[in-house]
Amino acid sequence: GSIDAVVIDNYPATKLVEKNSEQVKMLDEALTEEEYGIAVKKGNQELLDVINETLAELKESGEMDTILESYLGDETAE
Repeated sequence: GSIDAVVIDNYPATKLVEKNSEQVKMLDEALTEEEYGIAVKKGNQELLDVINETLAELKESGEMDTILESYLGDETAE
């Protein structure tokens, strides 16, 4: 009837602990670090180009930083 451990991303873990600090705690150090990506079916160059162009525009305009800040808060966005 209970869970001993769960592995989730830092942001949802932080929110979970904030709402359940009496029952849940977070490790001081991450068990691992992961990178994320977007998968595109091989040969779908048109979609890949749109995704890459959009990401470049978001980074160049600074909007990517704004989005990351809204989800990650005080964490440093890379």
